[in-house]
Amino acid sequence: IIVGIGINVNTSKEELDRISRPVWPAGSLLSLVERPFDVATLRRTLMGTFAVQLKRFFAGGFAVFRERVNELEVLMGSKVWFRAHQADEFEAVFEGIQDDGLILLRLT
Repeated sequence: IIVGIGINVNTSKEELDRISRPVWPAGSLLSLVERPFDVATLRRTLMGTFAVQLKRFFAGGFAVFRERVNELEVLMGSKVWFRAHQADEFEAVFEGIQDDGLILLRLT
């Protein structure tokens, strides 16, 4: 298994303004804190943190992260459209992530 993430690190506000996003605007660490980051240091920090959290996951499953993930979830309590299959789409309220990592929806 290979896991990858993309982080805009030192992308300027001007460059970000040229990125068209349908929902949320593009951002970068530089645009948030207004100081540049050393990418190599950031990469090492992320890899170290990921290794520690991966051990937690192996020991306790997704349940050890569920509460924090739900605290950060921007769609919590929002109406969403969910597609279970190409022809099976329905409206629901997003109520978070369960201990097993599956999403929890309330049909409307």
